[in-house]
Amino acid sequence: MSYEHRGLVTGIKQKLLYVLPILSYDPLKHLDTYHPVDYPESHSDLFLLKSSEFSFISHDSLLKPNDIRTVSINRLLYQQSGRISPDSDTYKAFLKQCVHQETNAFFDLI
Repeated sequence: MSYEHRGLVTGIKQKLLYVLPILSYDPLKHLDTYHPVDYPESHSDLFLLKSSEFSFISHDSLLKPNDIRTVSINRLLYQQSGRISPDSDTYKAFLKQCVHQETNAFFDLI
């Protein structure tokens, strides 16, 4: 048995998609999330995607930048027509948060 999983495609190489998982957001369960405007001081590994900011989601959701996956292009059932522009403030904040998380994870190992 398989389930439908939403994700944000960050890259394609031959027949592999590089995908970041998108999860449902529950404000009572997810108390610590990062959002560049609402929660800029958070160091959470969950990035809040607000439905008011992105046309490709119908409700507020979470992106997990540290859980990137590869998926066969043959498993893609359908795609939304949404895009996060690399020139946008959200994209830049997302990259900054990813670098911050990876840097902290590296120094925690030392």
